[in-house]
Amino acid sequence: MNASRKSALHPNPVRRSQIRAGLGGAGLSALLGLALWQCPGVGDWFNALSFDLLTLARGSRSVPEVVIVAMDEESHQRLGQPADKLWDRSLHARLVDTLMARGARVVVFDVVFADKWPDPAVDQAFAQALQRASGKVMLAAKLLSFEEEARAAGSRVLHPVEPLASAAPWGVVELALDPGGALRRAPLPVPALAESPLAYKAAELSGIPLPETEDQRWIAYYGPRPFRQISYWQAMEPEKLPPDVFSNKVVFVGQTRV
Repeated sequence: MNASRKSALHPNPVRRSQIRAGLGGAGLSALLGLALWQCPGVGDWFNALSFDLLTLARGSRSVPEVVIVAMDEESHQRLGQPADKLWDRSLHARLVDTLMARGARVVVFDVVFADKWPDPAVDQAFAQALQRASGKVMLAAKLLSFEEEARAAGSRVLHPVEPLASAAPWGVVELALDPGGALRRAPLPVPALAESPLAYKAAELSGIPLPETEDQRWIAYYGPRPFRQISYWQAMEPEKLPPDVFSNKVVFVGQTRV
């Protein structure tokens, strides 16, 4: 029997011990990983880390289907709206008519109209503009904390005031923050509340398929400043903008300091 055949039949004892050590290390790592996975919170941490890495890897891209009408500082000044008070809802009525005339697919107000306007005619005019939009404009409601709920006589949701609530669909603004304070997932509808999150209703109104399970509710981030942003005052002068800037777009209206 030659040396090479003997070596194949009788491996070096040192090599056999190395193989055993390697297999033992791999098995120990697998057991340790399995044990850690069973620890409370580890699976959630791993899922969050995986999501963050995938989000960074995908990079940024623009989303031309969405436009933000920003209630920014310049609009405060140009339109004479005090920064510490509610905006005149007559402006919102005009904005709704303007956006509808320019072909907006859906308009979403990320603003909670919880209080009646001092002049009832102003709310009535806003409600009429919402009705003219034929369900294409959405308003926001607020999910109260337990302390706020107690002060609100047991109502968990702060609805838009009438006649606005009856003139347009609305949804609850809610952030599903992770324990670390990061926003990675969209809140699912709460059947007990009989009200859906604003984002879900806006997607439904826009014809976007809705997630149905926990695994489908992760938010697809597009990177920094993915949406076209137009100041509120500019939207009130659409003749100075490209004619198709709002055409077939989902338009979000809200406060911003970005």
